Amino acid sequence: MTSWPLGFDIKIDGAMAIAWVPYKLFFNDQLYHCGVDVFTLIKRGDDWKIMGITDTSNYKQLILFI
Repeated sequence: MTSWPLGFDIKIDGAMAIAWVPYKLFFNDQLYHCGVDVFTLIKRGDDWKIMGITDTSNYKQLILFI
């Protein structure tokens, strides 16, 4: 399986941030599904730490990405 990000959108407010990353997932070189990974981050000192990950798997929207 191979996952390819399609871009990203990052929102930051002080020490809190989210990263919205749409992706396509391929299995045996064929598009298997698409979706979005969302990373919730918090800043500790000079470093950003991932506090949570949420993702979707959308088979109905495949036609939009092909």
